[in-house]
Amino acid sequence: MRKATILVVFLVVLIYGMQAQTSLSEVKQLYKKASSFKTEKDADSCLHYVNCGLQRLGDTKDSACLLYMAKLLYLKGLTYRKKSYYNRALEQYFEAYTVFRTFGEENSEFIADLYNSIGVAYRQKANWESAKYYYEKSLYINLSLYGETHISVARNYNNLGIVNRFIGNLSDAEYYLLKSLSLKLYFSENDLDKQLSSTYQALGALYRKQSDFDKALYYSRKSLKSKQANNPEISASVAQAYNGIAAVFQKFGKIDSAVFYNKKALNIRKTLFSDVNAYIGNSYNNLAENFKTLQMYDSALFYYQKATSSLTYGAVDTSNYVSVPAN
Repeated sequence: MRKATILVVFLVVLIYGMQAQTSLSEVKQLYKKASSFKTEKDADSCLHYVNCGLQRLGDTKDSACLLYMAKLLYLKGLTYRKKSYYNRALEQYFEAYTVFRTFGEENSEFIADLYNSIGVAYRQKANWESAKYYYEKSLYINLSLYGETHISVARNYNNLGIVNRFIGNLSDAEYYLLKSLSLKLYFSENDLDKQLSSTYQALGALYRKQSDFDKALYYSRKSLKSKQANNPEISASVAQAYNGIAAVFQKFGKIDSAVFYNKKALNIRKTLFSDVNAYIGNSYNNLAENFKTLQMYDSALFYYQKATSSLTYGAVDTSNYVSVPAN
């Protein structure tokens, strides 16, 4: 009788283990599919496979399964952030953190990446102090894991530079951005490498705010050249760079040049987006401001009216925003 009981228990454990392995294998495939759709910028398909994976995992307590649960929740948060659902993104990030910490260390690459992404979401909500807090936590972990010379540390410095500019700590912003630039140049094949464009852009915006025309224009043009070297001319990234250069000329009273670059940004955006779009509305609004400064009021009114009809979420100076990879 005792042997029979032991055999039954053994078979139950064996079957459960085989089911768990099958479940984890399926979840890994679902995670892979979801990740591929995120890369292809198909958010709805990505979310579908993420939710399938989470449903398949259920209330698992297995550490290997919990790892994929945390990864799926993190991916879900990244996808919501891309859709501009920042509160939903933060909910998924914090849930991913809770799941991961049931079995994983705080001082880990996953948590460092997660803190960085939380910082990005808070920055996009204009919650600068919270963004700074999580960027600093990410930096602390990455420094402890890798030391100073690592690309993740360079990205942390970049993000801290951006958020300190928004807070108004301009000397800190310059310190972090220049450290980021130095590290990124160390890891880059040349000075137009793709990863450099965001730091060039951030330095251009910083020096514009500091009223240093030469440096603002230099770094804004470096950002444009980097983006042109790594993207098609008709791309949102290149349009954003033109927008940044126009902002420099506008700031320093060179309005004809500002009009020239704002029109280049507008033409690209009109090719990429529908008229009812915040980025197009931003370009119309910028041109209206340019013509108002030139006292060409009919043209200014024309572009203000175009901006009003285009903007559904309000005009945003997108030259101030830099997308930073969460991984």
